[in-house]
Amino acid sequence: MSQALLYPFAAPPAVGLRQAVAPGIEWLRLPLPFDFDHVNVYLLRDGAHWLLLDTGLNVAETRDIWPRVLAGLPGGGTVSRVVVTHAHPDHVGLAGWLHQRLGARLSMSEAEWRMLSHRDTGHAARVAAYWRRAGAPAAMVEWACARPAATH
Repeated sequence: MSQALLYPFAAPPAVGLRQAVAPGIEWLRLPLPFDFDHVNVYLLRDGAHWLLLDTGLNVAETRDIWPRVLAGLPGGGTVSRVVVTHAHPDHVGLAGWLHQRLGARLSMSEAEWRMLSHRDTGHAARVAAYWRRAGAPAAMVEWACARPAATH
């Protein structure tokens, strides 16, 4: 059995270009400066507007893509809501930037918000307890607690 990823299209969209998946669903690949070279984000029709699912990394190359992507959305309308799935930088990186430019409402889970806003004072203790139960050495527990976004 092949381990290859199969797409319902002949090829995925080029980085920075939208691909219609179905009516009201647009797929976009944004560049990443890593071996894994892109992140998938989606635009979903939401009545007269669009909902953006994830945002891409906060770097100039990605910021430069957004005005072109948002111009001429199918059926018109603007992005009125940004939903972030989790706090990894390639998913949440441009949330604030897009919120400021578009006036779009930003949504994420309370746990992600607490972690990103440094309001979850118990997070480090929960991370440490989890890693200790998993048998991690003390140095790894210390590393994990210092990098909460990398450990959830």
